Amino acid sequence: MRGIIPIYKPSGITSFEVCDTIRSILLGVSGISALPRNKAPRTKSKFKVGHGGTLDKEAEGVLVVGVGEDCKHLSSFLSGSKEYSAIGILGKTTTTYDATGSEIKTSTYDHVTQESLQRVVRSFEGETLQTPPVYSALKIKGQRASNLARKGETVDMSSKRRPICIYQIKLQMFSPPEFGIVLSCSAGTYVRSLIYDIGIASKTVACMKSLCRTKQGPFTLSQALKQDNWTIDCLSNFVSFK
Repeated sequence: MRGIIPIYKPSGITSFEVCDTIRSILLGVSGISALPRNKAPRTKSKFKVGHGGTLDKEAEGVLVVGVGEDCKHLSSFLSGSKEYSAIGILGKTTTTYDATGSEIKTSTYDHVTQESLQRVVRSFEGETLQTPPVYSALKIKGQRASNLARKGETVDMSSKRRPICIYQIKLQMFSPPEFGIVLSCSAGTYVRSLIYDIGIASKTVACMKSLCRTKQGPFTLSQALKQDNWTIDCLSNFVSFK
């Protein structure tokens, strides 16, 4: 069994939970009950399921899922460019840089106009260095930065500062305090950090309200299978059962 499946990940579940769900559906067709990974029989190795780049739990959009031998192709999706649409909120920031975190700072934003914000947004186009958010899967001294932060430890992410490229970005909506952006970017780009940086560059603060990955590799939202279509009939259009 092998295949590459474009899945529409809904908000509220993790990328790994999506993979486990798809895996269980495919296992059911094969007549093998789904077991915890550490108790899986050897025959289950042919049912390996993975994804080509995680989406945060509250994010939605295109998640490329690989099955069996085709999991080896997922690295190209992981390292490839992606497209997103996101909504930001001016005037406040949080521990996670998005709406799931605790508010840590507020600031006035009356001075921000559509024209000024458009200039700031466009200024991020091109190559730059980005500092990832503390609440991420990146590791500091062998531990996830997010786990250290939850323990109350001060986490310095400066060592994780990395080069990224924003190929194209534009302001799509301006309705203060909310604003919308669409962008295409390189692998490793944190849109949460981008929105935080847009707030700072606008002489205020900002956090992300919502995020949707609109394209990954050749797959767009219109091609991605929504949850109602996570059925064997629909999955079989992308999976070879030989």
